[in-house]
Amino acid sequence: MRQSLRLVDNCVKIWSLEVLSETDGPECELLATLTWHEKAVNCVRWSHNGRYLASGSDDHQVLLYELQDGPPAPIPFGSNQVPNKETWVRCSMLKSHTMGMYVCHHHKVISTARSSCVADVQDLAWSPDDRMLATCSIDNSILIWSMDHLSSVMTHPIQHLSGHQGWVKGVAWDPVGKVRMSFHHMAEYYILIRPIHV
Repeated sequence: MRQSLRLVDNCVKIWSLEVLSETDGPECELLATLTWHEKAVNCVRWSHNGRYLASGSDDHQVLLYELQDGPPAPIPFGSNQVPNKETWVRCSMLKSHTMGMYVCHHHKVISTARSSCVADVQDLAWSPDDRMLATCSIDNSILIWSMDHLSSVMTHPIQHLSGHQGWVKGVAWDPVGKVRMSFHHMAEYYILIRPIHV
């Protein structure tokens, strides 16, 4: 069984966990370390089909990784990094969370102008059919991305949802993909979002 782990550094680590028996704990093996983020990783989620891994970070980006066949790239000479046992490639970077619209502090709008500040990605969730990815951030927004036509850098989500008056800390899909749910940093309310058809 593969597991991913987020850390307070810029790494995503993928582990193999095998339970040898009910009395023994799991045996762990590090399969890969992914180091493409520039700041702390806040969330990591597998797609339901297991093809992709998505991670969100304080660097305002969501990165998508795909497992490839073949040997992993060699470790640079002089590096103390543990060699990867699996080959994961970054297949897409999703960039659009900014602190430009409706930067709020305690429910008071302190800025409505676009700015160059970027916003930490707090959570992400795959739709049940893996065709969409929802991301949320401290910029008070939820972005819905189509996964049907991935490119190396994606900057245009198919929908931008901005109903929250505070940092959005979590997002989820219902099991049949008809409604998405989110909550902001004070956990004062939930927003139900109607279906999106792609």
